[in-house]
Amino acid sequence: YLTHAHSDHYGSFRALLNTLTKKERVDLFKMDYMIGNFPAVNSIFGSMDWDAYEDDVNTMKANVNGGFKFVKVHTGQKLYLANLELEVLLTYEDHLPYRIINTNDTNTVIRVTVHNSDALPGTVAPQILFLGDSWRYSSRILCAMYGEYLQTEILQLAHHGNIGCEKLLYQIIAPKAVLFPHCTTGFRQWVWTAGTSGSNAYAPLADRYLVLEAESVRYVWAAVEYTYNTLVFTPAGPDYKNVYDILTNTKVTYSSNMEERPTYIDRGTDVISINVVWGDFTFVYNFGEWNPETHEYEGESGWSTEGDSTVDVENAGDIAVTFSISYTAVTGYEYFVGTLADAAGESVDAEAVFELPILERKSFTFDLSPTSLPDSALDGVTVGRITVSISTAGGSES
Repeated sequence: YLTHAHSDHYGSFRALLNTLTKKERVDLFKMDYMIGNFPAVNSIFGSMDWDAYEDDVNTMKANVNGGFKFVKVHTGQKLYLANLELEVLLTYEDHLPYRIINTNDTNTVIRVTVHNSDALPGTVAPQILFLGDSWRYSSRILCAMYGEYLQTEILQLAHHGNIGCEKLLYQIIAPKAVLFPHCTTGFRQWVWTAGTSGSNAYAPLADRYLVLEAESVRYVWAAVEYTYNTLVFTPAGPDYKNVYDILTNTKVTYSSNMEERPTYIDRGTDVISINVVWGDFTFVYNFGEWNPETHEYEGESGWSTEGDSTVDVENAGDIAVTFSISYTAVTGYEYFVGTLADAAGESVDAEAVFELPILERKSFTFDLSPTSLPDSALDGVTVGRITVSISTAGGSES
């Protein structure tokens, strides 16, 4: 099962095949199935990056002794391998018709249920949810499609703890155990510290919530640097002889009391991160069609928007804020009347204050309606400004 076509996933497997000698491929390596859903090159060409695509599967088949069967899966399908049930929850197809921005938007998300015929009556089969390198848009689609159906006991943290899924998805899944797909250095870099800033500031905040704050989480597993780790579970509990606390680097002892869980409170100061996304706000006046016989303009005339005239305000920090938004004409251009409307089309008052909870976004549209024509031609002139004023609960403003 390969989640997507990035070099550290799909590409690493391809590199392994290229590294093996022909004899090693025959004697040591055999593979029956490859499970995934990789876009064709024409559907991912416009993304920021891509390392492989569906056409590469045939090339890899040639490097496997006896080849393998490529199982191209789609959302809603279930596969059964021995006592494993694989449920496909998301593929890149669920993003369409929107353009794929990054190869991380093409992950195939699968939940594995481990059935055991020897289990006691009433025993719930454990489940593991693999998010691969899913980003924020995948997490929004998953939340919208499934809601609480996503609740799963064991979760693979998205994208190695780097830029991954949003907090809401992790809150819904509410896992008991988290698989951190990186070494302890990556954990300290991306989770314990503030990490990424700007439009991706949501990611470390979401990851820190999951591994440090979420009440449901009892275990977080990450590998020691450059070391393969095997955790052995026995009837008496897991064997902890090589297990250390990620944050303190101290040896961990096993306790059967699930409530004995370390609590980490000091995360430093709260991070305030607000993304304001602006349209191009270009307005053009159409005089109509010139009639050379009457020497007059005829037909429809007036101002129109050329491009996008929206403002999106998004809270990517870890505390709620409030904000206001207003338009002010530049001196000399007061005859340009600007109005803002919210997502419902209601006019926005300049004194209105909006609440913006964590990871939420509010959108506004802007319209420019001059009361008269300018005295001379205007080309690329700034006639007004839109101001977004942000305040915290304590009243500090920026």
